[in-house]
Amino acid sequence: MTGPPHIECEAASRSNTELLIPDGRIDFKLIYGFGQEDYFSIECKRVSATDRGLASAYVREGVARFTSGKYARGHEWAAMLAFVIDLDTAGSAQLINNRLRALASEIHLASVIVEEASFGTRKNLFRSGHRLPQQRRDLNILHIFVGFL
Repeated sequence: MTGPPHIECEAASRSNTELLIPDGRIDFKLIYGFGQEDYFSIECKRVSATDRGLASAYVREGVARFTSGKYARGHEWAAMLAFVIDLDTAGSAQLINNRLRALASEIHLASVIVEEASFGTRKNLFRSGHRLPQQRRDLNILHIFVGFL
């Protein structure tokens, strides 16, 4: 392992510090410090404007891993990278928003995805808010939609 900053791919994750074996693997961990919690997490999923199965997987196998504490427990920010396989980013974002609403209690949804303007003029960048039980901080998830064929 090298010093920060660096990126770890398929990095181990533990939802509880007492676990001996990792219970998850984050697609990308951007390490920015020397502390065990000094990282930013990015989970990647494929999405499309018409495939509800992909939208459900995005929420249940992506967003829910953050909101359950399996990934980035105690962090205020995380990210989902959505590879839009049909290039319909607006439609994909709408379908994801629908799935977030449908699974709101499961993922502790406080606010559906809205455009995120804090990072300049980047298009297809959104944020959702989550109030996590038994954690001191709320979680904001950045949703980055990238057209991909």
